[in-house]
Amino acid sequence: GPPEVVARRLRARVQAEVGLAITVGVARTKFLAKVASGVAKPDGLLVVPPD
Repeated sequence: GPPEVVARRLRARVQAEVGLAITVGVARTKFLAKVASGVAKPDGLLVVPPD
């Protein structure tokens, strides 16, 4: 599915199965995804558009 949908499902599954809140950054490169994750903390989701 689309990256944002996958990220939302991942966050929900980790919360349900492990009981932990996670932050997810989604971007074209690993570096940008890591930066996005840092911006979205704590317990957030940030998608950086590819353009």
